[in-house]
Order: sequence, then C-alpha cells, then structure tokens
Amino acid sequence: MKEKIFNLFLYINSNNIISEIGVATHDLTGSDKEKMTFLQKAVSSDSKNNVKFPPPSNFTVVMNEKTIPGTTYDTYMQMCEIGKGILLFEDIFQHYKAPENPLMCVTPVVNGVIKIDAIGAV
Repeated sequence: MKEKIFNLFLYINSNNIISEIGVATHDLTGSDKEKMTFLQKAVSSDSKNNVKFPPPSNFTVVMNEKTIPGTTYDTYMQMCEIGKGILLFEDIFQHYKAPENPLMCVTPVVNGVIKIDAIGAV
C-alpha cells in the first residue's frame, strides 16, 4: 500500500533560529526501512526542490526586544528529547493530510548547508 512520506528541512539562520521548514513528499510502497532509506538518499535533491512553510504561529523567539516567528534549533532538539519535536510539523501534516504517525526524515540546513546530526526519532 502506498504511503505519503516526508522529507522535512529545517532552515536555520545565523542566529540559530529555524526560520522556514521545507517539505518534499513522496508516495511509496515498501517497508518503513526501505522508505527511510529512500528519504535519506533523496535529501540532496529534495533540499533543492521543496515547498517552504513558515514555522507555526505559536513558535516565536524574542530577540533584541522583538518577537519573531520561529524557534531556536536548540529548543527544537530539546523538544525532540521529550518526544515533542513533531509539534513543529503539525500544520504541514494537516496541509498534506498526512497519515497518523507519518514517516519522515528531518534534515537541518544551516546557512544553506545541509547538516546531518544523527539518525533517530523526532
């Protein structure tokens, strides 16, 4: 059965703030392992061809006495540690009518450069 899977990109600026989220979707059949391998191999091409979304409106950072949309990458990683990292993507999953517990690969892009931290769960 085909499943919609997601390559997600966290666009991080020089202030360590996630200012945009890129999304590339694919409809694939196969095991979760096969799908994840596909997503990982597609990171380079998907990073150049994706749809960009702003962070959800409930994610903001106060910087120089101004409130700006987004969150820091450090805060996102702390959210992941407690199993809440997926909250950053809820609007996107609703937009794409994602299945429950969607399969995804999340890749940081820091100042335009892909950065692979680790392979693990959000």
